[in-house]
Amino acid sequence: MAVEFVSTAGDPLVEMIEDAGISVAKLFGAVPDKEGQRLRFQRGDAPVIVFNVTTSISLHANEALPDGTHASPLPRTGIFHQPRYSGIAAEQTFGRSHRDYQTCPWVIPFGVGTKEEDVATVMLRNLNSVTGLKGGDRSGLRSLSELLGVEWLEPDVLTSEG
Repeated sequence: MAVEFVSTAGDPLVEMIEDAGISVAKLFGAVPDKEGQRLRFQRGDAPVIVFNVTTSISLHANEALPDGTHASPLPRTGIFHQPRYSGIAAEQTFGRSHRDYQTCPWVIPFGVGTKEEDVATVMLRNLNSVTGLKGGDRSGLRSLSELLGVEWLEPDVLTSEG
């Protein structure tokens, strides 16, 4: 679960998940031993990780770990709890678990008609711009735009040919 803020998302989400009896790795704020937390998730000791870093960490399945073992092969699914304004930050966050011929579907939950929806829409628009500048495949943005109900992306922009 990717969060932007510790007090409004990181801490409350961890508390709710742990209250449900599920172990959570915490990679945000002043949590000590961040690498130890990351490895708890990678090894499968904690099936959920809540994080707010966008670079320099790997959450990829089957990652080769420093001790010669490999991360859990379980597929990853991401939840973008607090959308970011920056398309670059969004792309970096997606890249924490979506790489090396693996796909990690991401969900961006929001309340319809809320500021959260507005921010998710802006993030998607900015992500589209960043992806287009790099010459990347934008076809995956089609499903996101349909989920958000946005109409500002032209059909040819939502394909890898656009």
